[in-house]
Parts: sequence; C-alpha cells; structure tokens
Amino acid sequence: MTRSHLSLSMYAALIFGGGIAVGALSDRLWTSAPVAATTGRSISPEEWRRQYLAEMRERVHITDEQANRLNAILDESRVLYNQVKEKYRPEMKAIHDSQVAKVKLLLEPEQRENYQKVLDERAAKAKEAAEAASPTKK
Repeated sequence: MTRSHLSLSMYAALIFGGGIAVGALSDRLWTSAPVAATTGRSISPEEWRRQYLAEMRERVHITDEQANRLNAILDESRVLYNQVKEKYRPEMKAIHDSQVAKVKLLLEPEQRENYQKVLDERAAKAKEAAEAASPTKK
C-alpha cells in the first residue's frame, strides 16, 4: 500500500468511527428520559398528606390508630413550620426588597418599567399559587 492509500484508509476509519460515536451519542440523548426536579405541578398540602398517609399504610402497614397519631404529628408539624415561616417572612421580604432596589438602580428608566411588569406578573402568579394551595374556606 502506498502512503496515500494508507492516509485515505486512516481518514475513512476516522470518519467511520466518528460517525459511530456521534450516532451512539445521538441515540443516547434521543432515548434518555428527561430529568426534572419537579413534576411541573405542585400539589396541595392536603393532597401531599393523603399521598403520605396512603404510602405509610401500603408500605409501612400502619394501623388505623397509628394513622390517627400520625395525623396529629403532621398537624403539630404544620403549626410549627408555619410559625417558623412567619417568623422569618419579614427578613426574607427585606432581602427581596433590597435585591429589587439594587436591580432597579442598574436599569435604564424604560427597562425599569419592563422590570416592574415582570415583578407584577410574578406576584400575581405567586398569589394564584398560594390561593390554589390554601384550603378552601366554606
């Protein structure tokens, strides 16, 4: 084999090998399931509790009396959690307000208007989510 034939053979092997590698990677990316931190929907605290109790009954095999005691523990934990959340809410709001003020300082006036629209939309979405997650009052 001459040198040019050897070079052509090497190039053909490299191209063929590269095609195999790209094909394998593409197949892996195409067939792999996407991973997400959330399911795209949030569940209400009542739904979470129902699922948790169902799992404890099915997998741990708790009795009805244990389920009642577990409900009491969950009620107590919810009260404590809400107390902590309320305690730190003013501090978290102050941090957020400081961030918004700093961002507004770096923006031009027309950008500030658009940024305020973004903030208003986010606040409306957060309010909707909070209303959807809170138990309905009858």
